[in-house]
Amino acid sequence: MKFLLSLLVFICTWLAVDAQTPRVTWGEPIKVKKGSTELDIIHVDKSGIFLQENHIVVRRMAFLGPPSKVSGTLIKLDKNMDEVYRNSFDKELKGKEFECLIFANNKMFLFATAVKKGTNALELFGTELDKTSGEQKGEWKTIMTVKSTEGARDILFSIRPNPDSTAIALATAVEYADRAEFSLSLINDKLTLAGKTLEVNYAVDPKEFVLEEMLYAPDGSVLVVNKMMEYREGKKKKNKFLDFKEYDIRLFDKDGKMISQVNVDGGDSRHIIQSKVVLKKDGNYTLGAFYSKQKKGSIHGLLFVTIDGKTGAVLNKGGQEISNAMLVANAEEGDDDEEEEESRKEAKERRRLEKLQEDDDNISSRYKIKDILSLENGSFMLMAEQYHTYSVTNMNGGGTGMGMGGTTTTTYSVHGNLLFVKVSAENSVEWMQMLPKKQVSEIARNSSPQGYGLNMSIFINRIPATHGSVGTMINPNNGNILIFFNDNPKNSGVTSAGQKAKVMSKVAKSDCFMLEVNQATGNYKRKMLFTNDDIPDAMPSMGSQIGNTYYMTGKRMRIGKTLIAVAKITIK
Repeated sequence: MKFLLSLLVFICTWLAVDAQTPRVTWGEPIKVKKGSTELDIIHVDKSGIFLQENHIVVRRMAFLGPPSKVSGTLIKLDKNMDEVYRNSFDKELKGKEFECLIFANNKMFLFATAVKKGTNALELFGTELDKTSGEQKGEWKTIMTVKSTEGARDILFSIRPNPDSTAIALATAVEYADRAEFSLSLINDKLTLAGKTLEVNYAVDPKEFVLEEMLYAPDGSVLVVNKMMEYREGKKKKNKFLDFKEYDIRLFDKDGKMISQVNVDGGDSRHIIQSKVVLKKDGNYTLGAFYSKQKKGSIHGLLFVTIDGKTGAVLNKGGQEISNAMLVANAEEGDDDEEEEESRKEAKERRRLEKLQEDDDNISSRYKIKDILSLENGSFMLMAEQYHTYSVTNMNGGGTGMGMGGTTTTTYSVHGNLLFVKVSAENSVEWMQMLPKKQVSEIARNSSPQGYGLNMSIFINRIPATHGSVGTMINPNNGNILIFFNDNPKNSGVTSAGQKAKVMSKVAKSDCFMLEVNQATGNYKRKMLFTNDDIPDAMPSMGSQIGNTYYMTGKRMRIGKTLIAVAKITIK
């Protein structure tokens, strides 16, 4: 009898544990065009999964910007991840350049640009697409026409949904050598401008000006966050680099009048060097930032600020000093057998360059704020990740034959330790945790002095770092934060700051893990979900949540063949 009771307890316990195990399901491979660069999940709802297949196209007008850009094909999958339709918009885009696909107010829109005939003006068009069929529902509508006046170097558009996805925010910039003319507009789901357009001029070199955030509130006001840069000289006088200078944050009302210029500087010799702003449900804004005790340099702490959504006044501040001892864990290289496919010379050069990076730049200054997740009772979690890139160039050999004497440049993207901090509604730090990790992604570019061979320099700004980094969701069942990432299988026991993490340098030899962070305490545990050795390599950062399911794409490239598929992770 005692044996049967023990067996029953074991079975019940096993079932309870098994019920908490995420279920991972992969769909069938998705056919993509030759030369496609990525397959992004751009939207998920009850009707299905919407993907954008990106590929490089050549612009017809050089003055509009770079000679190439990314175009896209829309692919829809149903809830079982079977393909419903695909549309490359060849017919719809005749005479126009693809810009983006946007979802807002439960509708789908296609945006495109064209040069107005007989002029030097750039027109922005929009049209609604049928979510069921992917086809155009109505005629193209002209949303805005921007003239390229004398001296203009570029015309740029930034189009994205506003925070609650009920409308679309449009930023337009005309860049000159000495200034940028900047306008902000809101587009409703009828593809017409809503309210007045904000006009802002910055009398600076456009290279010294970066639009970081553009947050429209439900009442029509907008908070604009700009990063102002300044040039500094390098070790050689002829070398000049752009450094962060300060943030320019302005709050405008619905009529385009500036309400206030918000000062969120840390004070007490605290200088904000990086930030992210989110709009809260109560209509106020939360700013999370790293600060330094010098005007530039390493990070010394975290600062949190609440901004009144109606007046722009700073309601309260809070902060937490951080140090390398609290955050940095030493990462050691993998075993020698993990570097067999990399030459000893390349491995030595890679380690030398990484060490130079660390010597020149305090490791804590590499943390980049990835997201601010809203939690219960007005609290939030700030998540940051170490990130940097470096390149190694090798000669392919001498001679005069095809491809001989060329070079191969490999650019590495390094995603390092993950930092997550829970902050109360009053901006006090409740807990802070760190996961030691070091994920390396790479892309190679081959070139030849004779012009032969494969030259992939066109993709140099699309480093496949999506195999590194992380994806996040909030478990609707218990409120815990779930973080998905690839890692070296030997790091399965790495669960706290201070532990050593082996490098993940080959995605095909990695495992995909899930980190579950307890919202109340910050304690976390990790679980191995699947190995990447026999399926498309998971790209956790290319994902989206709906309900208790997280969808992500996977991609494996082989010579002459690319395998892409979508996976769903269901949390019970």
